[in-house]
Amino acid sequence: MEAALSHQQTLVGLSTALDVVVELVDLVGAEKVAGCVVRPDNIHIQPSELQDGDEIAQRLGLRSTLDSYSSTPGFTDWCGQVKGVEVHVRSALRRTTA
Repeated sequence: MEAALSHQQTLVGLSTALDVVVELVDLVGAEKVAGCVVRPDNIHIQPSELQDGDEIAQRLGLRSTLDSYSSTPGFTDWCGQVKGVEVHVRSALRRTTA
């Protein structure tokens, strides 16, 4: 089990994550981002329009995906590392072929 972060590690991680969020929002455009959840070790971006999530993820260089069919509507979670911080972007569920 991973030990909890110290107070100093939490502050440094949060500061880094906030810096990354500012850069990411500048890159994709504030109008495309409805909100962000920022933690010391990860960032979750909710696009203003779910269908813009794929474009945002591509611009950020996110390559890993997890398709969720169990919620309505379904969605795809794009994830990857940006400047050492784990970043997730929600998008409309991808159309996949079997």
